[in-house]
Order: sequence, then structure tokens, then C-alpha cells
Amino acid sequence: FTEAWKNHRDLVRRETPFFRFVEADKGNLDLAAKRLVGYWENRKSLFGERVFYPMVLDKEQERGALTYEDIEILETGFNTFLPDREDGSPPLFYDLSRLEKEMKGGKGKHRCNFCLLHIASEDEKSRSVGITMVRYTFGTSFHLDLQPFMAFLCTMPIIMKSIERVIYYPPGLKRIVQETIVPIRKRSMPEAFKKLLHMHTSDNIQEIARSLTKVR
Repeated sequence: FTEAWKNHRDLVRRETPFFRFVEADKGNLDLAAKRLVGYWENRKSLFGERVFYPMVLDKEQERGALTYEDIEILETGFNTFLPDREDGSPPLFYDLSRLEKEMKGGKGKHRCNFCLLHIASEDEKSRSVGITMVRYTFGTSFHLDLQPFMAFLCTMPIIMKSIERVIYYPPGLKRIVQETIVPIRKRSMPEAFKKLLHMHTSDNIQEIARSLTKVR
């Protein structure tokens, strides 16, 4: 943050105005300051030499922080915002199965997540009502990169309202998913993550849909 403020003050003021962080931390100035510093540390870690490029999408001339390859990952639709819910909270839909195998490695998908959440933070609703994250998986995989996710949770000027984890699995796997895979994965999760997490698991897509309609 010190380097950003010293050499790129206009960028800092334009893209990370302090009031957004204050709103996300409900008026706590100390927490907001830590969040702001953490934001720039996380941005530096993910974007490297492009950390001070503007957070805009410019695929052809690459004038933004995301590279041509990053934007190709973003264009798969693996993470995208859905229409706002009734309370105004924007749901972020996340489906890694949309990515080609070579796109799943490296930091590209995390840079895309950072960019989307940064753009979302410009909306006052993301800092007051909060964002609902919906992560979809087909099958028995329950993998989630907790380290980058927790970094987003602690440093982006947003409120994460809830994490709706959807697992749609083939028939006959209910017991192994609900009694083995899910409990084992949840044991390793930080408490801050568990408090936000709601599970929706079934081999029946209509049942999952009914479960999601109960989310508040």
C-alpha cells in the first residue's frame, strides 16, 4: 500500500476509496485500514508487475491488470454475477467445470475472481447487504482453495453474506457424499468460513432448487 500511495496515488483514490472499506467494516476505521492494506498486498501477490494497471477489462490492448489469457478464462463464465436477489444482494455463481484443464492451474482464475469482486465492490449493495456466493459442483469433488478465498474475504471491500455450496451428484452416491465427503472437508475449514457455509447436496436437481429457494 505504501508503494501504491507514494507512486500511484490517483489509482489508489480512484479504485480503492477508503469509504468503501469503512462501509464493509461497518464504520470500524481500524479494521477498514487493515482491509485496505491487505487489499493491496493481495493485489500485488496476484498481479505482480501488473499490480498498478487499472482494474478494467481490455483484452486486445491489455491496458488493464488482467492479461489476454486471464480474460479468456473470465469469458468461460466459470464465475459470473447473476441477477440481484430480492434483498438486493448480488449472487456470484462459480463453476470450475467450465474451465479447460490448463486454465485451472496457476493464479489466472484467482485474478479473475479478484477482478469480479473488485468490480462488485463499486456497488453499495455489496458493502451493505452483501454478496451471496453460489458454488456448483457435479460429482463428488468438494475441493475449494481456501487460502485465496479467505484472502478475498478479509481484504476485499465487500460483505460476504453467505456461501451456498451446491453438490449435484450421480444417483447412488448420497451416503458417501453426505456422510463421508462433506463432513471430512468441513473439519478442515476455518470457523469464519463455516459460519457462512450452507450445503445443498442431492442427486435430484429439483430438490437442490427447492433448497436454494429457502436461502435468506
